[in-house]
Amino acid sequence: MHLELEAAMSPKKPKYLGCIVQNFRLRSGNPTQGFQSQIDGLFNTIDQTLIPQLNASQLAYSSDHYAGVLGSDHKANCLGLVPDFNTLVTQSHVGSTPVFALTDDQLGAVGAVLSQNQAKRQEFHGLYETIASRLVQLLA
Repeated sequence: MHLELEAAMSPKKPKYLGCIVQNFRLRSGNPTQGFQSQIDGLFNTIDQTLIPQLNASQLAYSSDHYAGVLGSDHKANCLGLVPDFNTLVTQSHVGSTPVFALTDDQLGAVGAVLSQNQAKRQEFHGLYETIASRLVQLLA
């Protein structure tokens, strides 16, 4: 049996929304020196190579549009930096639950460790909320 699918294609060209850098280690609240070097290299490649090509093909928004959502220093139009989840990733996999939606029971800890994991969970929730908000604003 042969099935045919029809998809309504928008006549508009798709637009580059931005990048999300993830799964890097933090030290003192910032990416470690090695990871920061890789992030800088990625941002430079996006800014110097990808964005000009996208602009030439009308596949990116104007710099002002990105700046209005991401701020004036919108390197690579980065929507967010999401560090390594560390121990929360295991609990997320076991519970088949996003890290930011883990319940206190799923965190599997007590005392100071539970408090630390709750704070990390809230931090990740905030990161994803920010990224989602930026996407909505870019598409508006």
